Amino acid sequence: MLRLLLIESDDASVRHMREATGGENASLMSLEHAGTLAAGLDRLRAGGVDAVLVSLELPDSAGFKTLLKIQSRSPELPIVVLGEPDQEGLGRKAVEQGAQDFLARGWAGPASLRRLITSAVARQARLNALRGREDLVRNLTMMNADGILIVDADGVARFANPAAEALFAPRPVL
Repeated sequence: MLRLLLIESDDASVRHMREATGGENASLMSLEHAGTLAAGLDRLRAGGVDAVLVSLELPDSAGFKTLLKIQSRSPELPIVVLGEPDQEGLGRKAVEQGAQDFLARGWAGPASLRRLITSAVARQARLNALRGREDLVRNLTMMNADGILIVDADGVARFANPAAEALFAPRPVL
């Protein structure tokens, strides 16, 4: 079962999301609601959430700083930003800023919400796996006793691990 956290202050939107996560989706997903960003961050601190649906217009936070605060609290979770149907530009920018998707309020039926959430969770899982591999490669590179130097086509050094820096560092003339 997917455990969703809805951070939203609009009552009509909350009712719609409760309806969309009930019925045929009730055995697949559960929905918790927080009416403010502070309450949502408190709930995230407790753990046990698989995805976040969030409005960028909350009583205690507005705009992309809302998204950034959630990302900094729980970078491993997929975030779906909620907005009005005429806010496609906001949706694109939210995805550019790291949200997994954008959902227009009132437009998701049970089947489309299920697809959107499961896709967002799958994309975030792949992203988390890539980040883990990236961290592993970075650590292996930085801790390697062999010097590793990356030079571009113009002969400019773009990366040197600590062993390469020690090998190629200028030494004082005696």
